[in-house]
Amino acid sequence: MTSLDAFFDDSGALSTTLDGFELRPQQVEMAKLVEGAIKTQGRAIIEAGTGTGKTLAYLIPAVLSGKKTLISTATKTLQEQLFGKDVPLLQELGLGTRAAYLKGRSNYLCKYKYDEFSRAPIFRSKTDGKHFQDIVSWAQETETGDKAELRDLPDDFPTWFDLSTSAESCHGSDCRFFDECFVTRNRRQAESAQLLIVNHHLFFADLAVRSGGFGEVLPDVEVVIFDEAHHLESTATHFFGKSVSHYRVLDLLSDLDRALKSVTKPPLSLYEQVRLTGEHVGTLFKSLEKRLPRGGRSELRRELVSDATIRNQIDTAVDSLKSLSRAIGNTSGTLGEGALTLATRAAEISRDLSF
Repeated sequence: MTSLDAFFDDSGALSTTLDGFELRPQQVEMAKLVEGAIKTQGRAIIEAGTGTGKTLAYLIPAVLSGKKTLISTATKTLQEQLFGKDVPLLQELGLGTRAAYLKGRSNYLCKYKYDEFSRAPIFRSKTDGKHFQDIVSWAQETETGDKAELRDLPDDFPTWFDLSTSAESCHGSDCRFFDECFVTRNRRQAESAQLLIVNHHLFFADLAVRSGGFGEVLPDVEVVIFDEAHHLESTATHFFGKSVSHYRVLDLLSDLDRALKSVTKPPLSLYEQVRLTGEHVGTLFKSLEKRLPRGGRSELRRELVSDATIRNQIDTAVDSLKSLSRAIGNTSGTLGEGALTLATRAAEISRDLSF
């Protein structure tokens, strides 16, 4: 096995590849700590100051180990640096390795939702129609489905939420587009890569859905390296806590409304339950908005729990979402393949809100 000295010494591969190379003792020390943790299947927590050269200090021992490694960062900037600059440098150093750069599901076009939306487009703003025509042309030729290819698409383009998916709304292997799914295709590519470059949000989102039986994006790995690890606590809390947003409910009702419009004889009882759920949840969030200042206050926890009006509105919304889930399940033959996913989403929101 090639030693770290062959890369980091004064006469090593880095010195002959990088202009202005200088030996950095802290970089060598960090590389050896990473190497030791990988060999012993242990853990290393390292704080590296500016100028240490930390990315190469963990990339080189990871690649030399021959083990499948996942590198998770907090920022898109560092992800792009790793994939676009550091990985090519590894190739120059003679460390030929296959790398994959994975993003969260919401970055990719969902063929199922795109197909459903195209049948009955409902735009969220007046300018969305123009951008959608650009997406239609792009969708016919894209190989990746990554919205980053759409250079003129605004970052806050609201209709994209109707064209992408989440772990919650994904149909998994039951989807008729599963084999040609962009997320599925990226996962297959990741299976054959030694280095996977992701962000903290994707890592913990994947970890949170693995117990569900499908929906995971990341393959199993042998080594995990967290760069920018000081962001881990807030990211982990987000994915392993419970949260319910008004948007999450509206997104469900929008998908359900589109499913109803795609069938010949939609059940009127289900339409009525959709209306009631939207009304009850809307009332709750309007009440919360009046009571919660921007940014929230921790002392409001007890105040809200003891508020009889809020408690009653929560109970009503929970019951309404439960009824909606049952109503969808009772009409699964009418709504088709997406019914089970819609019913599950309604039940999950109900449980989270109840919690």
